[in-house]
Amino acid sequence: MKKYLAIILTVVLILSALPMSVMANTSGNYTYEVISETEKTCVITKYTGNTRNLVIPSSLDGYKVTEIGEYAFFDRDVSVGNKDLRSVEIPATVKKIGKFAFNACSGLNTVVLPEGIEIIEEGAFFNCSNLATINFPDSITYIGRNVLHDTKIMPLLEQYEREDPMLPETEPIFDMSNWTNGALYIGKHLMGVDLRKTGSFSVKEGTKPIAGEAFYWCNKLTSITIPNGVVSVGEYAFYNCDGIKTLYLPDSVTVIGQSAFDLCDKLQTINIPSGVKEIADWTFTGCKALKSVTIPATVKRVGTGAYCACTSLETVKINGGVEEIGKAAFQGCTSLANITIADSVKLIGQNAFGSTKYYSTSTNWKNNTLNIGNHLIKVRSSVSGTFSVPAGTKAISEDAFFECGNITEISIPSSVTGIYDGAFRKCTSLKNITVAGDNGSYSAQSGILYNKDGGKLICCPVSNTASTMNVTNNVETISDYAFYGCKNLVNVKLSNSVNEIGEYAFYDCNNLSTISVPANVKVIGDWAFAASEKLTVYVQADSFAENYVKDNEIKYDYMGITLKDDKNGVFVITEGKDTLPVNSQLTVSISKVDDGNKYSINVKSDDKDVSPNGSVTVKIAVPNGMDASVCRVYSVSGEEYTYVNAIEEDGYLVFRTTKLGDFLVTEKALTAILGDVNGDGKVTAIDARWVLQIAAGVKTVSDQEMAMADVNGDDKVTAIDARQILKIAAGL
Repeated sequence: MKKYLAIILTVVLILSALPMSVMANTSGNYTYEVISETEKTCVITKYTGNTRNLVIPSSLDGYKVTEIGEYAFFDRDVSVGNKDLRSVEIPATVKKIGKFAFNACSGLNTVVLPEGIEIIEEGAFFNCSNLATINFPDSITYIGRNVLHDTKIMPLLEQYEREDPMLPETEPIFDMSNWTNGALYIGKHLMGVDLRKTGSFSVKEGTKPIAGEAFYWCNKLTSITIPNGVVSVGEYAFYNCDGIKTLYLPDSVTVIGQSAFDLCDKLQTINIPSGVKEIADWTFTGCKALKSVTIPATVKRVGTGAYCACTSLETVKINGGVEEIGKAAFQGCTSLANITIADSVKLIGQNAFGSTKYYSTSTNWKNNTLNIGNHLIKVRSSVSGTFSVPAGTKAISEDAFFECGNITEISIPSSVTGIYDGAFRKCTSLKNITVAGDNGSYSAQSGILYNKDGGKLICCPVSNTASTMNVTNNVETISDYAFYGCKNLVNVKLSNSVNEIGEYAFYDCNNLSTISVPANVKVIGDWAFAASEKLTVYVQADSFAENYVKDNEIKYDYMGITLKDDKNGVFVITEGKDTLPVNSQLTVSISKVDDGNKYSINVKSDDKDVSPNGSVTVKIAVPNGMDASVCRVYSVSGEEYTYVNAIEEDGYLVFRTTKLGDFLVTEKALTAILGDVNGDGKVTAIDARWVLQIAAGVKTVSDQEMAMADVNGDDKVTAIDARQILKIAAGL
């Protein structure tokens, strides 16, 4: 028996190395997602092993590992990290470690990071309470917040204690054993500064990243000097440093993290280096002393709330090169009266300039319309009838027509290059959108707004008269709010080209009864089908959409037909686009034959036989008296029998097919392939296992099965035959 077990173990090890035996996106103890098929790169999304000293492989199934994904070693269901880990070595191929990747790996003591790694995101090693040793290579360009918090390297007290103004200043807040002169550096990386420090502070020469929260709550500092060479400022890095009035960022800085200067109340002057590509979300929120802002041309995006509530801000100049201004970017800047926006800006988010002096000044409104340069910001809700967007307009902001309930038609000129999703929300009388024929960015069909090539459906007007909508074959994206509140819409069928449905896309469509979502859809935004109370979403089995509707408790059914014949115990579930017409009827007849039961399974539509346009899943109840573990299914055509790969599932034989008709269920193998011991029509590792079981005398088989097991033709069945079968299965 020991010898037999050893043989089995050997085969298992061999199988683990064979591509044919590896399930999709799983390799050993690793689950991964492909980043790029072209570059053959992947991200590890889950590790389930129990190795103590782990060396993460540089590749999985031929895909180079370039990222350790978010929560990869942390189980969010039970809020526990991998307890077995003691040390981890990251391969040189990895460029990024995602958020909370090793969170709460309480036994982890040592981490070895490779030269070449560039980004360590928020909380990557958070709460690794025994972590005492980690190296930070010079290649790291960005470090998020809480990366080493609550480790032996940086054992901080709870955050609320750090922020408590009643905490005695003499009370040690940090374990300062790893700190020098009130600062913690790891290599060339500034990780933290003692929040009790006063006066001036100079970042050490040679420093590269300033980690997230490095100066968090250092409100007693009055000046900070940052040397050239610093490449990034992490999120919340200077949060609530409200003693700083002026800060100069060197030209070497290319990344400024979210909320980096949030609540720096006294900050009057700060520059944006030319290498910065984005002003991140909430970067300067609540900087009440800022008076003027110039966004350089190198910046492409000004994030959500970036300068929100900067109440002293008077002047903003957004230079050419900027393409997007996020939601609430300057909202609540009550002194902001002078705004210049370059024509390069294409997208302006909701309330980007709400509650500003510019917005509230009545003389800035012309013909009930507020513009900033060539950008349409807002139309008053009182405007009615047909509205023509003025010629020369470049961008239409997200809330430009919000609640303009009396407008029936909107005409868009050739000059418009950007329209934010949701620009026409709650235009309850809007029936039609037209676009100038020579507009290079947008088009309209039947009153519906698309991008120029038709790949993105942007807006179906709320009062569009169509009750049935067949989305055209080239549409790939249904935008956020695309069908928001469409009151006449009853049925929607999405083409197989659609792969993304945005947030609130079909929200509050109160007469919408059905929508068919193809299997190609891989992204569905939050609240996409919410508040549409009559809606049934038709999905395909095992699709992303099926999981989405189940997770969100949305009423659903299967696309095409889902039929049950109670008398004969046969189910048919469609899986391809328009596989079978919705009005199809299942017909099943059963006849007893010498070799088993013959099933004639057909579908009629309008009294005519129809064939699947794609694959269907057939479930046949295991016939009485038959052993499900040895039952086989064959497709029957005349005298020919073709093996169908069926699995036993809850008392049913389940298989996929593109052609309905006659199927035979039998316990006999009707086709023979050398090496196909189990008679399933193919040679796999399962056949090798059967051979080993035969060789060990623990499995009794028929003469035919024995003949198929003797691959080398030596009139005996041994482990040599098993090894040969593995080679056949692997294509060797």
